Amino acid sequence: MSRPPFNIWLLLRAATIWRCIGTALLLAAGFFVNAAAAVSLELKLAREKIYPGESVPVTVTLRVSDVRVRNIGYPRLAAPAGGSVAFAPPVQDADASDPNVALYRFSGRISSITPGQLAVGPASLDLEIIEAAKGSDAFFGAIEPRPQSLVTAPVTLTVLPLPADRPASFSGAIGSFSMKATSSPETPSPGDPLTITTTISGAGTLNSARCPRIAGDNLRSYPPTVRNKDKGLVCEQVVIPAAAGHLPPVVWSYFDPEPGRYCTLRQNLPDVAPSSGRNAATTAPVPPASSVPSHVQGASALMLLIALIGLTVAICMTLSLRRHAVIIPSGERAVAVPPSIKQSLARLEQSLIDGDVEKFYTVLFRLLQELVGVEGNISPAAVTGLQPPPPDTPSNQSVALTHLFTRCDRIRFGRFVPREEEMRADLSLMQSVLHPDHLPR
Repeated sequence: MSRPPFNIWLLLRAATIWRCIGTALLLAAGFFVNAAAAVSLELKLAREKIYPGESVPVTVTLRVSDVRVRNIGYPRLAAPAGGSVAFAPPVQDADASDPNVALYRFSGRISSITPGQLAVGPASLDLEIIEAAKGSDAFFGAIEPRPQSLVTAPVTLTVLPLPADRPASFSGAIGSFSMKATSSPETPSPGDPLTITTTISGAGTLNSARCPRIAGDNLRSYPPTVRNKDKGLVCEQVVIPAAAGHLPPVVWSYFDPEPGRYCTLRQNLPDVAPSSGRNAATTAPVPPASSVPSHVQGASALMLLIALIGLTVAICMTLSLRRHAVIIPSGERAVAVPPSIKQSLARLEQSLIDGDVEKFYTVLFRLLQELVGVEGNISPAAVTGLQPPPPDTPSNQSVALTHLFTRCDRIRFGRFVPREEEMRADLSLMQSVLHPDHLPR
């Protein structure tokens, strides 16, 4: 067979080449259209209605079908309160209705404190689609990445207002919670510090929630503090009951969005046990005055005379033992302090040697209670502190005692950790109070 003329042969070759190029361009165009239709992005909220402060899960899902993708970025979604929503790493699985479709799910949470209709989104995401190369490389089957940006449609979130009948103990917690309160010591006594630990746990948001506060009559209370908020709300509060009886319960409220109502948790605390011995007699109530018959008045006068004789004997015995007691001057008089204070002072010195800060300031507080109680002829358990002395007539002893009471409160309840030299200074000041000649002038 003879070869066709040269010009005809060139035309046949050119037609074949253009036919191949056209086929490649058609394939690339088809791939481009299919790729654009094979990736999509969806924004979805777990619930369409929430309450102020409540958070709702939000999911951005990337659907990929019959194409290869790479360099998938994280979704971008504006948060209602400003900033952007933080998404966790994606979870990849297959579509239940089509095994050829791959799903990439990004999860986050959003919340709002403003009631009303809220537009959430759109969300956007960037990725690269692997497709056939363009130009002359397409003839040899080369591929190249093509950047692609996907955008979702916005969704509507309704933020419902909280009911107006909120209890006084509600501070913003929304969800479902439980509460447990413990006290240390378990059996409190008047004048003794009582640490109440309240643990609140459950499902929901505690971002704006505050600790429950225990307050009431005959109760000195310190502000509650948050000890832990990682796995719930753990609170501590120190109270000092002044008398025996019932303590106020621990009360805390939250809003449960499921039934749409407030719930109040309440737990009773152990009763304060009455003081025993001299303290109980000192704090006993005095019966009201009433009219007394004349023959009873005569008996009362006789008893009063006997009491005066007994008081005289007690004063004489006190004077005879005066050299064995520590004398604390108080204005124009001096009060004899029992020698037991010396024993407490020895325990105070030993706790400083041991480096036990908690024991040191607990013993110091008990020592101050006994000292002021004896001087004021009141129950030591009823002494919880001293008012600052008047600025015009301050005494060195009153200033020192007030300073020591303040130090005990700051360290025992304010979680202040003193240095060793500060503890030594407090011990020296306590010794100066017991030996007034050594007080600073």
